[in-house]
Amino acid sequence: MASRRQMEDSERWRAVGRIEAGQSITDVALFFGVHHSVISRLWKQFQNSQTVVQRPVAGRPKVTTPAEDRYFAVVAK
Repeated sequence: MASRRQMEDSERWRAVGRIEAGQSITDVALFFGVHHSVISRLWKQFQNSQTVVQRPVAGRPKVTTPAEDRYFAVVAK
């Protein structure tokens, strides 16, 4: 399974710059090694708010690990 990580803010700005320069969303996604939907959502966020910086999310912090999440998903079936 592929590892999951968030793009750094600098990578987000570079991705937007590549799209503005004329590269396709698919090409930008391949360059950064992420799914095209990640870049598509990033582009939509930029078009709406003119920023790509992630804001902290309110609410309760996540306590379980990814391994525990997978275990719970299997047990719940």
